Amino acid sequence: MEGAIALNEKYTVVHRQGGQDHSALEMVRLLGQNARYVMAVGTCASFGGPSAARPNPSRSVSVEEAIKRKVIKASGCPANPDWIIGTLGHLLMFGEPELEEHGRPRIFYGETVHRRCTRRSFFERGIFAESLGDPECMLRLGCKGPVSGADCPTRQWNSYVSWPVEANTPCIGCTNPGFPDQMEPFFEPLRPTGLMERWRKNRSGTTGGGDRQ
Repeated sequence: MEGAIALNEKYTVVHRQGGQDHSALEMVRLLGQNARYVMAVGTCASFGGPSAARPNPSRSVSVEEAIKRKVIKASGCPANPDWIIGTLGHLLMFGEPELEEHGRPRIFYGETVHRRCTRRSFFERGIFAESLGDPECMLRLGCKGPVSGADCPTRQWNSYVSWPVEANTPCIGCTNPGFPDQMEPFFEPLRPTGLMERWRKNRSGTTGGGDRQ
């Protein structure tokens, strides 16, 4: 399933039969209750995403919230094709993949963008970019890599040739629950949210377990 589900059903009439309108919510619930697996593609389907951003007049929600059952998620705005095809392939050949805390395949989302960022060495030395286009770590320019689970730095995009940080723009956290509202403003430093505090604690070694940072 791709896209968030509008609880305000007048926004998403997807089928009409015998003069009766049928919404996306109806169809997803009908199909979802009988499926062996349900997979959400993209951040809107996975967590609500931009469709559920304030003020959300359509009352959009994630697929999981709409159908009240387990959903395997391949989040991202957009989701990398490898995340989608890789998850589908695993479901077809081996069944459900190992999932991380948000219900996404650990193989794709189990480490943060920050962990393998090509600018990580600048971060470790405390050298930060002052403006977009500078080659150093963009944490102070709003990069959300420390709290975003995805393998963008190693997998990359556009036939594996580039990714946002290589194109001199900070990670905006598009794979995260709460994107975009909780990731804004995109070009300002991370606020002291629960996500940021968790990352700081994990990095200092004060908490154990969890995903690699």
